Amino acid sequence: MNTFAVSLHFSPQSEKLLNVLINNLASATGNNFRIESHIMPHLTLGMFHAESADELMLPVGKFVQQISIEQVKQTMVMLDKSEIVNNKAVFLLPSAECTILLRNWNAVLHDIMSPYSSVANNGFYLPDYFLPHIAIATGLSCEQAKTAAEFLSQMKLPLVAECSCIILAQCKPYDVRGVF
Repeated sequence: MNTFAVSLHFSPQSEKLLNVLINNLASATGNNFRIESHIMPHLTLGMFHAESADELMLPVGKFVQQISIEQVKQTMVMLDKSEIVNNKAVFLLPSAECTILLRNWNAVLHDIMSPYSSVANNGFYLPDYFLPHIAIATGLSCEQAKTAAEFLSQMKLPLVAECSCIILAQCKPYDVRGVF
């Protein structure tokens, strides 16, 4: 079984803004994992196991049709909090209002995907456990997490990220398989 992610991606301007944060945080901490791995800024809506991406194209297309690509393109994600998770990752978290919308999309996605796939990533993206976030650093050491905390204390929030599309990507190695 392969692991696939269905993610929300951002406009070029928003992606540039998020990449500046990712690069500045990487410079501050010395942790370049996200840069070296060429991980685009994104917000994962769900992770699934399936044999192939082809099996998931139809249900992801249904999902995008149900929530409307026009709505996706009109969505602005207000990022008003940052958090260091388990001293290993730095997340930007959306406002309460955005979180409600993203949790709704996550629930719709899981309803549509369930006949076509099984849950991946230990169920962390299931509706009951879904924490919408944009990771701007991962794989931090304890020392790097301390430096990241200093960086975050200087960061100005809120930030607004303009959504542009939904992407189906195979994980490890990361490979975009569909853009909706």
